[in-house]
Amino acid sequence: MATIKMKNETTGQFKEVPVGFSWTTFFFGWFPALLRGDWKNFLILFFLTIPTLGIILIVYWFKYNKIYINDLISKGFKAVLNREEAEFMSAKIGTPLPIINNTFISLVHEYKDRTEEQFHHIHNDQFTTLNERIKTAEYKKDHPLTIKLCSEVIEIAEDQPSLNIAEYIFLKKIGVAHEKNGDIQSASNSYKCAKNNINNLISSGKNAADYAAEIGILDRKIYKLQELRIRNDMDAS
Repeated sequence: MATIKMKNETTGQFKEVPVGFSWTTFFFGWFPALLRGDWKNFLILFFLTIPTLGIILIVYWFKYNKIYINDLISKGFKAVLNREEAEFMSAKIGTPLPIINNTFISLVHEYKDRTEEQFHHIHNDQFTTLNERIKTAEYKKDHPLTIKLCSEVIEIAEDQPSLNIAEYIFLKKIGVAHEKNGDIQSASNSYKCAKNNINNLISSGKNAADYAAEIGILDRKIYKLQELRIRNDMDAS
């Protein structure tokens, strides 16, 4: 059964919503609405099933998932999909799906499907800062690691309650790959961006103590790379 992941950007709450025929309502009646905490539809089904001789249940077999999605949209939930996926799912369920205005997930989906050859034909003026990070993750030596990282980060981004966490993990991986490839400046920049994401998490109310170890690791990596760059500059002179 197809599902849509939806997020309320105000509360940070996620919902996994089935699409199409509601098999759970077919088998269990009003229990699925109760378990979802969907009190409005639970009460409708609970009180109208007997007076309508079960007709309301038959209607909900076909319509409940769509009704539930529309209710979530009215409460501020948006689909965690890129534009193309949202258009496809909107046509499938007959309801326009608002999407989270987040370049992180949509860009990673976009670049995951690009071949290495296509990467080389993209002009710099098409990129935002994040686009440029993803593009330059090819490390200028035709490494296919970018596509692998993009695939991994889609799973991370869709599973994490905070997109800052997902981007932090992605940027840290990019930094490690840059470092292994000998690109000191790019590695340092990636680690600094990763650290900024952690600071954003702390600013949004997360417990700083939970991230102290990660900040320490990033600070040591950045310091080590700065020392290495200075040493290389001195050797070159």
